[in-house]
Amino acid sequence: MPGPWALVLACTNDREVNRAVGEAARARHIPVLVADARAESTISFPAHYRDGDLLAAVSTSGADPALAARLRDAVAEALGPGRAADVAGAREARQARLAARKPEAGA
Repeated sequence: MPGPWALVLACTNDREVNRAVGEAARARHIPVLVADARAESTISFPAHYRDGDLLAAVSTSGADPALAARLRDAVAEALGPGRAADVAGAREARQARLAARKPEAGA
């Protein structure tokens, strides 16, 4: 594997290719996701829901991606739409609290 790889995804429909790619990546200490063999992976990707700056993620550590997607959908439904405004308001309030703690310049 030539090149400065930071992350490798082995997601072909060929088990042997995925195995070989995973093996090569692990030998070089490169994080790898082997789509058809969780035990050969060093990383996994959660199912995520984003609403503006709000990010919620659910993972089954590769055990069942479809279940992770269903759980993500349940979390998104429970949160409801428009939570980005809550996050924006929380950010503004935090910034105001932090600014109030700073000593005035030249004081």
